[in-house]
Amino acid sequence: MMPSISIILNTYNSARFLLETVDTVLNQTFQDFELIVIDDGSQDHSLALVSSVNDSRIKVFPYANAGIAASRNRGLQHATAEFVAFLDHDDLWHEKKLENQWQALKARPSAAFAYSWLKTIDESGDFIRTYPPVRHSDNAYEKLLVKNFLHTASNPLIRRKELIEIGGFDEAIYGADDWDVFIRLATNSPIAVSPHHEIYYRIVKGSGSANVDKIEQGCLQVVHKAFQAAPLKFQSIKPRTLGTIYQYLCFRTLEEMADRRSGFKSLHYWQKSYKNNSKLWGIVPTSKVFLKAILVMLFSPIVISYILSRINRNPQD
Repeated sequence: MMPSISIILNTYNSARFLLETVDTVLNQTFQDFELIVIDDGSQDHSLALVSSVNDSRIKVFPYANAGIAASRNRGLQHATAEFVAFLDHDDLWHEKKLENQWQALKARPSAAFAYSWLKTIDESGDFIRTYPPVRHSDNAYEKLLVKNFLHTASNPLIRRKELIEIGGFDEAIYGADDWDVFIRLATNSPIAVSPHHEIYYRIVKGSGSANVDKIEQGCLQVVHKAFQAAPLKFQSIKPRTLGTIYQYLCFRTLEEMADRRSGFKSLHYWQKSYKNNSKLWGIVPTSKVFLKAILVMLFSPIVISYILSRINRNPQD
């Protein structure tokens, strides 16, 4: 019998986190799935690790390196289930993620996908931030034009037929191919929400998601493509979209703190964000950005972390 859900796990030099990510799948309360592992030309021992896991539901397919979007499309070609879920090699799921999203889609037969809420974790698995609940459902096309509130391809459970009908992931887009897919899926179909924080998105310094210049390029590709296809009545929201993108890039650059140039770059992104959508910026968030940008320009990351910890410290401590 075919499984109910095909899970597509893309890997690339993933040995550091891979077994933990596989465990987050195997420990799901919803067990009727196949786990399709697409290795994108790893040069470490990722293949040996995943092949060592004794579970007949795991199917491993090694390929030459072609990028994340290509890996996702390759996984989609191997998938057999009615629903598909994608999982990046360093992200984690709550144990009820699949069950809750599957129930949300069963309750909404017309929905293209179901999504959950997000928490970020660091390289050690400790929680960094819990994102506020987002309850966009039904027709969320306009909301997705403005912002990728799903944040990551590791989030939704998608109807495989609808994903195939729109052509899968655009392999010409770097780092934002998931957002492009979400927009296209929501163009003519409603979506559903599983109202739980079930996605644990890992922030890894120096990872692909930390390559801010390329992420900017990918996001702008999505914006150009989406607004070319968008009806006339939505064209006026494009500045809001650009403001949101550059706000994210500003924050992401400051999180990375790659070198002192990160401070200048973050202020550059802040300026672009403010120019397009000043309503995103109040006095407090602007002050925090400028303070941290100046610290990044002047001090090392270790010193900055110490200063910020002192600033945020409870006076009674």
